Amino acid sequence: MSSFPHPFLELEGGASPLSVRDVGRSGRLDLRFSVRRGRTVLSHQYHEVPFKVSRVHYSPASPLARVIVMHSTAGLFGGDRLEARIHVDAGAQAVVTSQSATKVHPSGISPACQSLRISVETGGELHYYVDPVIPFANSRLQQEIRIELGSGARFYYWDGLMAGRVRSGESWSFAEMRSQTAVLVNAELAYLDRFELRPADQSPTRRWAMGRYSYMASAFAYDPSIDEGSLDSIRSAIASPGPDFVYGLDLPFDRLMVGRFLADNGVRVRLARDRYQRAVLSHLSGQSLSRPGHGAEAVGST
Repeated sequence: MSSFPHPFLELEGGASPLSVRDVGRSGRLDLRFSVRRGRTVLSHQYHEVPFKVSRVHYSPASPLARVIVMHSTAGLFGGDRLEARIHVDAGAQAVVTSQSATKVHPSGISPACQSLRISVETGGELHYYVDPVIPFANSRLQQEIRIELGSGARFYYWDGLMAGRVRSGESWSFAEMRSQTAVLVNAELAYLDRFELRPADQSPTRRWAMGRYSYMASAFAYDPSIDEGSLDSIRSAIASPGPDFVYGLDLPFDRLMVGRFLADNGVRVRLARDRYQRAVLSHLSGQSLSRPGHGAEAVGST
């Protein structure tokens, strides 16, 4: 997969202004969570249209600082470029969720591009759960996700992809989607997921690809308590309800659990997400993360 045409901008400490024609089409987001007086705060925040960020919310029963990232436009169009960075300092504990799915509109010959860089220092903790990407008919998307973790970080992640506007009969009608996700632990590559979909050239519905399923989600959990013995208990807690929801979990790297979930409707993929959250957090509550409020409600769907 080729890299994006421009490097990720280092935003902290200032950013060059956008031209008027790029407003809403070339947005940047930079968030940093730190500890101040024993509490996690959003110590640095920078965002441009179309990004919007909610105020930090705290639950009385949880130490986690919650933030919702929103988009103020109709979605991504050809030629759009969004760049986001989230950094969690040692000791900080945060939850980042999305307001809604990311819609990718017909793109012509120019793809929409989005990149995300997440960094969690040793001793930091981040829960990142976002709604899926929905590529409309004839749309093109390139996305790159880079996750950098300290060896003592805690990180929990969920994102997804729909086949398109399924209820409108647009399943697998987009032109192209290219995606790369890399997870690094102490600068060592721990996991790499790279794929390119062109439904007109090769149908994703073939066997050993998506088959009958129209919804796919990816999940990560990096935590000191996760090992081979954790998988069976987490699998039992998730418990697939039938052929309309299947999944797999594995440990490709020490303490890093990776999951892939497939479903044939939106209700089932939401069920998969809820079961995964509850299963992982239930396991963690009996391990090193035992503390008030650290349950499914603490990072539930928005």
